[in-house]
Amino acid sequence: MKLKKWLVVMLSVMLVVLAACSNSNPSGGNEGGGDKEGGADLGKEVTLKIMLPGDRPQDLDKIVAAAEQKMKEDGLNYKLNFVFVPWADLASKTQVTLTSGEEIDMIYDAPWLHINQMTSEGYYTDLTDLIKEHGQNILNAGSELIFEANKFNGKMTAIPLGSKNGHANSIIIRKDIREELGLEEVKTHEQFIEFLRAVKEKKPEIIPYSAWGVSPDLSYAGIRIENDYEAGFRVTPAFNRNFTLYLKGNDPTVYNLFDEMDPTIWSYIELTRSMYQEGLINPDIMSSPDSKVMLKSGEIASMTYTDFSMQQNTLRELQANVPGADLEIFELYKFEKNANTSDYKQNDYLAIPKASKNPVDAIKFLNWAHEQDNYNLISFGIEGEHWEAVGDTQYKPLKDSYPWFGWSFLWAPKYHKFSAEFSPEDLAKNEFYYTAENFEKDVLTGFTFDTSPIANEIAQFNSIDAKYYPLIMNGVVDPAEAWDKYKKEGEAVVKKIQNELQAQIQTFLDGQK
Repeated sequence: MKLKKWLVVMLSVMLVVLAACSNSNPSGGNEGGGDKEGGADLGKEVTLKIMLPGDRPQDLDKIVAAAEQKMKEDGLNYKLNFVFVPWADLASKTQVTLTSGEEIDMIYDAPWLHINQMTSEGYYTDLTDLIKEHGQNILNAGSELIFEANKFNGKMTAIPLGSKNGHANSIIIRKDIREELGLEEVKTHEQFIEFLRAVKEKKPEIIPYSAWGVSPDLSYAGIRIENDYEAGFRVTPAFNRNFTLYLKGNDPTVYNLFDEMDPTIWSYIELTRSMYQEGLINPDIMSSPDSKVMLKSGEIASMTYTDFSMQQNTLRELQANVPGADLEIFELYKFEKNANTSDYKQNDYLAIPKASKNPVDAIKFLNWAHEQDNYNLISFGIEGEHWEAVGDTQYKPLKDSYPWFGWSFLWAPKYHKFSAEFSPEDLAKNEFYYTAENFEKDVLTGFTFDTSPIANEIAQFNSIDAKYYPLIMNGVVDPAEAWDKYKKEGEAVVKKIQNELQAQIQTFLDGQK
């Protein structure tokens, strides 16, 4: 009898030990992930800190609470801590966050921000194996073409958001003001300037035009340069928002404005200066808040816009402040097959810094978010409260308290829905824009500029660039005088960067033969 009792006790002990072993987590930093198939063994709670640009959506806390509850039901014990950085502080704040080693689990980056630099300097985790092991939903939600084209130095150091094939700019115009002034719909830049002059003369209380913040590529000179289809100017992988080094057409030659100023580029810079002096451009452009805020309040009559489809929530907010107001798009982008080149690189990325202690959990969370119901919740809010489905591919927003911000965080082509507020024309444009076959393949597709050999020069140039280039491109200073100072301080540094970039491009092209 004693032997029998002893065997029972020992068997019980062994079962407890085995159970403990099976529930232990040997991977470290990944204790929040449970086993969906075997039931939710939640383990230790893990908080994932996510740094994104812009303003915090009003109802985000409600959606986060719903997502966290749903994750627990699915065996994932994660808390989500979203940190939003104002646009004006984005470059400096994110750079300090990364270089200081602050513990961030996911962070937004972009070619026009500093993704090439941060990748080259080793601040981001290589996600290749992590996604293969823990992120099959992520891979299944995109195309192999996009994932391959968006590797950096052969590694997947960030998740590309969306599947866009270029960078489409336009100008938003107050349609009601244009009609009040008796002017035709704006379809040319000459008509646009005529509209600005009419606003200045007949509605002096309204600022005729404001670029979107101080970003030089979104200044009037910037959008004229970028959308000159005849000249074919393109930014280089070295300076994504700066045309001091530039490409022309689908050619790999790197040109340098310090060596020789292109007359067309200079004409756009001088035009923007004259518009500023004439009072057509926001006089406080370098210190004004987000121009979109000014548009919604009725302070400006037009602004640079980074899309070609009207966001109806923007219109509704404007109309709440200015009853009877209306908006329209002055289109700059050509929706013609092979009119645009594409290297299939995206404008927006989500990366996992090496300082994160939870890279596996971050990928597990994103993998969970790449399921249709979960994607819908995080992207559009609570169904029936924030949105309702319209067929399989569209949704109708029901409230403006949770606008879509997935372009900076979660944007999977397989699961994405377009707003039912889009017109048939807008939907057709989006379909064109997201179809790779409509674009001429860029000769530099697959190329990544490794900035590490010239990290000091890049840092030097960034300081010089901030001192002069935005002022020049926004028309705030005398361009000839400012350019001379800009060239004097930056010429030697830019030449080193140009030479390194051209050498790397040649090495890349030689490897393609």
